[in-house]
Amino acid sequence: MTDLVELAKRRGFFLGTAGAYGGVAGFYTFGPQGASLKDNIENAWRDRFTVQEGNMEIDAPTVMPEPVFEASGHLDGFDDMLVECPDCGESHRADHVVEDNTDIEEAEGLPVERVEEVIAEYELVCPTCGAGLAGRAVEAFNLMFETTIGPGTSSPGYLRPETAQGIFVEFPQLSEYARGQLPFGVTQIGRAYRNEISPRKSLLRVREFTQAELELFIDPEEDEPDLSPVADVTAPFYSATEQNREDGGARELTVGEAHEEGIVADPWIAYYLGVATQWYERVGVDMDRFRYRQHRSGERAHYAADCWDAEGEVDGDWIELAGFAYRADYDLSKHDEYSDESYTVFKQYDEPVTVERPTVDPDMSVLGPEFGGAAGAVADALETRRARRGDRLRRRRGHRVGRTRHAPRRRALAGHRPDAVHGAGPLLPDRRGRRGGTYLPHTPAGGRTDHSWGVPADGPGRPGRARPGSRNGPPRARAVGRLRRLGGHRAAVPPPGRGRHPLLCHRRLHDYRRERGREERDAERL
Repeated sequence: MTDLVELAKRRGFFLGTAGAYGGVAGFYTFGPQGASLKDNIENAWRDRFTVQEGNMEIDAPTVMPEPVFEASGHLDGFDDMLVECPDCGESHRADHVVEDNTDIEEAEGLPVERVEEVIAEYELVCPTCGAGLAGRAVEAFNLMFETTIGPGTSSPGYLRPETAQGIFVEFPQLSEYARGQLPFGVTQIGRAYRNEISPRKSLLRVREFTQAELELFIDPEEDEPDLSPVADVTAPFYSATEQNREDGGARELTVGEAHEEGIVADPWIAYYLGVATQWYERVGVDMDRFRYRQHRSGERAHYAADCWDAEGEVDGDWIELAGFAYRADYDLSKHDEYSDESYTVFKQYDEPVTVERPTVDPDMSVLGPEFGGAAGAVADALETRRARRGDRLRRRRGHRVGRTRHAPRRRALAGHRPDAVHGAGPLLPDRRGRRGGTYLPHTPAGGRTDHSWGVPADGPGRPGRARPGSRNGPPRARAVGRLRRLGGHRAAVPPPGRGRHPLLCHRRLHDYRRERGREERDAERL
């Protein structure tokens, strides 16, 4: 491994950053050869997981405000185990010290107390100076880089530890681009940052790296993938059950067999494991030193209900190449709870639904003596809280996206659908056989649809009362108003009650304006 790293540096693939100033651990600069190779891999990934899968791609900032990571759980749960040497003061990852000096392979999943016991039991020492670490406290260390947004310290922010939150936090707008139809996927390729306690093994554990991420949003009650294209793809599957057995090992199975036997229970994860296997072979990964390993219960991240890692054997160690996680609705529900936006997708009910909403009737004879002059403000606050809670209940009457799937670290599975925004591309069939383009939601019986409740807000057959183009109007009214403002004509939107209708795309609108301008010039000449 050392010889390979030195050769790569001499040939211009990568080098330590700021070597003239002594360098800094965990940061590397890609040289002329390395930068080209990296671009080729990114483009190959984008072609397979974005373009061919018919998903859409975004590019979010690398710095995000603190509330995003408070909602996602990264402030409290994105930690590694740190142990500090009493002599030289160097900090080390306690689980790595255990793994390097014992026969325990996955110490990351052990409780902190157990790691301290192992260090004392084996009398482990500091890798730098050789001082004993027995009796030293093992502490949790948050891996995010903290910064401030703007002058002063009033707006704390963090460098993103994963590209996923840039996708999740924009879900309300992204679901609109997807026309509110599930399933849809979103990809992103960009830098992520983790303040590793002890970066090591060259590029294998660094503090800044590139992730290719895919988040797939589905309706868990209806959406299932077609496994037939990848059912016969063969790969080694190292399940949690096999890891807990003394003689357990990876089993060579097809994707279809792994799903049928319940080894990979989720069909979407099974599908993308098959897709990824084909992609790894395409880009030159040695499949004789490759496997999929399932996370055990104590090892999974705080957001994952199930997770599989793609691993490659490098210099005798199994190294994570990518992760495939079933995140359920953890992220969406958290952002829905912490923000003022709705992280749900509308789903039409077969029958109208009646629900009870909370009401507040403040008793000023009680609030007055208790709060004095502030009684009015307290009553207003109670009403505001009631209104927000009622609005949240209404939003949740729409169908919440039940679960998302993605690869959380070096990769996640999604892509760019070029026809997802009006005017952004031709109206071509996507991988689910539907036509592309942007569509107006169906409005039952000519009435406006309340997307929070899923039933006609004005009653059956009654037309919506919102002014076309108003921000609070129904979807169709807003769309008509938008076309008016852009110079389109109302006849471009067919009457309601006939299913879904494509909006004018930018090209058609441009042609309409050009033709109209030509007619006006001809009229002036006459």
